[in-house]
Amino acid sequence: MQAQFLTKLKTSAAIVAIMGASLVAGDSVINAIAGGEKGVGDKKDAKPSVDSAAGNRSKNNLKLIGLAMHQYHDVMKGFPPPAMKDKNDKNLLSWRVALLPHLNEAKLYQQFNLDEPWDSEQNKKLIAKMPEVFALPGIKTKEPGQTHYQVFVGKQTVFEPLKDTKKPGANVKIAQITDGTSLTIMVVEAAEPVTWTKPDDLPFDPKGSLPRLGVYGDVINALFCDRAVHTFRKKLDKGTLRALIRATVDR
Repeated sequence: MQAQFLTKLKTSAAIVAIMGASLVAGDSVINAIAGGEKGVGDKKDAKPSVDSAAGNRSKNNLKLIGLAMHQYHDVMKGFPPPAMKDKNDKNLLSWRVALLPHLNEAKLYQQFNLDEPWDSEQNKKLIAKMPEVFALPGIKTKEPGQTHYQVFVGKQTVFEPLKDTKKPGANVKIAQITDGTSLTIMVVEAAEPVTWTKPDDLPFDPKGSLPRLGVYGDVINALFCDRAVHTFRKKLDKGTLRALIRATVDR
């Protein structure tokens, strides 16, 4: 744990220095660190750039999601768990569904049967009603109702499922993120889309490989736990990216 904390401290200094210089240009870009492993999501494509109108609208979507996350936290005394579960601990619906009341989508939320999985007869009818805030601007998915906005799920993440929470629907609290909300990723643009109601996100193993991220050119937009949206390059050193994903949760 001490080694991870020191790694994050070193990473923090590098990121602050880089982002401080980037703000002069009107954007916060975490550049690649030389000498690291090969970056994540290097595949070239002809999709809109992060500086395009579509890329800027994606940043706005992330800001709205961040606001909803914090409103949820205020009400539930914790961020949402990665999945809404039944009494037998079976995953039913995504955190994206849990956020609906905080995204001015209370009527849509009320149409869900919260005791059934995302693909039940009733709930699957609502896939096509995905709110615009979950649609990645300028990007057409293979199936309707798919989103690229996903969270990292696994040990040491903000969305690590905690079983010792005292209140149903509450997971990690802000006060538990001891290494800083401004240096911990909450939601990111994933390379591959998922059905928005399905509890399906980016698995994270501190020692395993990283999932592919980003859609707009060679950069990735990410929402951090302090509600700020930052942009970093796909070739960001993997060690740095892992440090940004990890949340040292004080239990």
